[in-house]
Amino acid sequence: MFASEDFPLNPGISLIPKDYKLRFSSRFLINNLSDYIIEQPTSVDFVQQKNPENQTEVKNYSDEMNENHSQKTVTTRNPDKTWVGAEMISNRMTWSSWVSAKYQIREKHNDTTGNETYFLTANASTKFWTYYSTVFVDFTSTDQLEADDFRACRYQLVWRWIASGSISRQCPNLGETSFQQVSFVSGTGLFGLDFFDVSGTVKFAVVSRPDFSWDGLQSRQIVVYPEASFSPLIPSIYTAFNNYYYSKKSSYRNRKIQNKS
Repeated sequence: MFASEDFPLNPGISLIPKDYKLRFSSRFLINNLSDYIIEQPTSVDFVQQKNPENQTEVKNYSDEMNENHSQKTVTTRNPDKTWVGAEMISNRMTWSSWVSAKYQIREKHNDTTGNETYFLTANASTKFWTYYSTVFVDFTSTDQLEADDFRACRYQLVWRWIASGSISRQCPNLGETSFQQVSFVSGTGLFGLDFFDVSGTVKFAVVSRPDFSWDGLQSRQIVVYPEASFSPLIPSIYTAFNNYYYSKKSSYRNRKIQNKS
């Protein structure tokens, strides 16, 4: 979509919509990490969703864009720019077993004259190298947002185990001084993820199962519902780190088997 050169970027406000696709930027992992592309869905994309009452429905993905806060809604506070796409760039080329995993979210925006501009909109990282370490997410340009905007908040992503986790949020602009859990997460990056409120009764977002075809680059459809209590970017970051932890654990298990043989 656009080059991943390591050039300095100005901070900017994230314009990622509530309906989009997430995929690998290449087929190969380095140090258990992959870079990702976030892009607009196509009209033929479909996503299967299960609601908390265990009813199943299949919705046309383009219809979801009209129903659930499409790009137009996300950009209402930034009318001079529109979202084109984004990259999640990891530190996989400099990573070691003693260094925490990190991602930078770099977005491409168009202004009213059609000029493209790149912005650094968020950073996500673990504090430690151990499995299932807490992930911290910080957005840039938070001082330019209204206090109740979820892009002005900090987040913690926590794994209870590989198939469940939670999201906690702290909004300094609202006077919050500590993290409070706002979402329960069920599923895995391999089989799809569901994001609920803390009671597990209201669905906030869904990440579909990845496309495992050779040219599919594990593409996933992501829909974030109006009820969600977090930024639309959070499911992508959760998915990326969930994949990282799963790959890291699998690599460790394979090494143990090889050492015993």
